[in-house]
Amino acid sequence: MKNFSLIYVVILAATSAHAGVFPDCSYSPPPGWNLAAGAPVFVLSQDYPTTDPSPSLEQPWKAIDFRQQPAAYMKAVIDYCYEGNLEVEFRGQDNATRKWYHAPWLHPGPNGREFTHGLTGERLSRTGELAATQSSAFHNFAVGLYNAGGGYAIGRVWADPNHPDPSKAAFPEGTVAFKLLFTMAAKDQVPYLDGAPEWIADTERSNDANQVRNNKVRLLQVDIAVKDDRSSEGGWVFGTFQFDNSVTAPTPWRQLTPVTLMWGNDPTFTPANYDPAQAHIPQESWINTAAPVVLYRSGLPQSSSAPHVLGWAGRGNGPVDNAVSS
Repeated sequence: MKNFSLIYVVILAATSAHAGVFPDCSYSPPPGWNLAAGAPVFVLSQDYPTTDPSPSLEQPWKAIDFRQQPAAYMKAVIDYCYEGNLEVEFRGQDNATRKWYHAPWLHPGPNGREFTHGLTGERLSRTGELAATQSSAFHNFAVGLYNAGGGYAIGRVWADPNHPDPSKAAFPEGTVAFKLLFTMAAKDQVPYLDGAPEWIADTERSNDANQVRNNKVRLLQVDIAVKDDRSSEGGWVFGTFQFDNSVTAPTPWRQLTPVTLMWGNDPTFTPANYDPAQAHIPQESWINTAAPVVLYRSGLPQSSSAPHVLGWAGRGNGPVDNAVSS
């Protein structure tokens, strides 16, 4: 399955925790960074629940069969993820509807959390991967959040901040995680990003406050993961959205098009089996043939709904993801 931030709960870092509190970031904002003027500074949401919250977790997507209505299922999940988070710019600890939590230990190293929004370095988008007009490679960055179910599991794994217990990495039913992926891609090279939500981010680890303020990243992709026991392989459902400025919505954050939903691995399905002309395609996933990145990568006109390849052996994949993965 796709490399999602769920694996982060078992990352071992060489850095030590101080007084049992996980670091927000590995460095300080540059001189002149004025918090009073509303300049953002990332704070790790780490007040993890100590009792299993799963009996009380809301699960509106459970009323929807993801095999029959994948787009509706994805909408129910993203609505849940966005509720209360849009109002606080995804500061999970400030969400008045339900608290959301970050995974710790993602701060060290050159791709570790930057100080404004806690973004970590992601896979580079190579020339031509996002659009035919993309003539440059662009860096991508992301931050992920977990609901109370995920926060509970993370807290159990890291009960001792310096001695994690991987045996506790069992997420309860109803756990949800989502990941916002931003790109430095220019909108003249990737036209469907025109109008995408923008954040300032310290992508260059600059010591110049003015440079950081002028540095923008744009929302490109949103990943979701849901612990849903109706998935027979592992009990997880994974999905990906992409920003799409052709979508009519009350806010740019809602201008999302679903790209794919996966509820299984199709474990025996390889490229040798893939033959869309004979309807030999993965059966444990859905791909939206109208998504801009799908149309582009498949080389199909926008009106076409013919089969296509997006990820490995025809599996679902997102705009930032490697085409030989899923």
